Amino acid sequence: MRRAVHEAGLPLLMKPLKPLALKSVLDRVLAATTVQAAATSDG
Repeated sequence: MRRAVHEAGLPLLMKPLKPLALKSVLDRVLAATTVQAAATSDG
């Protein structure tokens, strides 16, 4: 699982985050993957 996540460009966090910081990280990851998915589907 760790390898699949890393190969997808989503490195695992090595330390716990406070809820607000975690939300911020997840928002940025989701935005980046959405942009990447849109770019690859537009060809």
